[in-house]
Amino acid sequence: MHRTRQILDILLQDLDVFDFLLIQTRSPLVANDADRIRALGNKALVSLTIETDSEEVRKRFTPHAPPIAARMQALAALQDEGVQTQVAVSPILPFGPQFPELLRNVTQDVVLDDYFTGDGANGRRTAALQIHRKYHADELSKWYTKAALHKAYQHFVAVFGQHHVFRNQNGFLPPTMRRAEDTPST
Repeated sequence: MHRTRQILDILLQDLDVFDFLLIQTRSPLVANDADRIRALGNKALVSLTIETDSEEVRKRFTPHAPPIAARMQALAALQDEGVQTQVAVSPILPFGPQFPELLRNVTQDVVLDDYFTGDGANGRRTAALQIHRKYHADELSKWYTKAALHKAYQHFVAVFGQHHVFRNQNGFLPPTMRRAEDTPST
């Protein structure tokens, strides 16, 4: 039995011992625990990271992460089981115009985060890791900027609506504590 399942089993014994459980992962294996997560009701949320719709980009930036298709299938399975889900596009990586629509088919909420506000050090940690070197020259000025968050926000709001797109830490709060935003700061 794996640790996540053990933790879920413990939580299911006494739902009053916690207020909210956020399961943040890249692993499609989370769908194996759909029955237990569903039993937690609105006290649990699965947040699956999918940073891009391009396998080429995924392999360049996160080569050890599971394939995008496997994560999309896991989200669809969780949705089918009645589990509350969201996608964390974190950090925002180069994506195609169809990306918001693809995600809309498997979840109702999206959290956007970038390298500048989301790395916990105002971009210094990302700069020290020299992430910018992974970008192709034609992507660098478009995707590795503070403006990328604002542009992505606009694309996702057009598909999901303003009350289902969140940014940074706001998106990882319990859904009852989140606030809709007019526009992200740039």
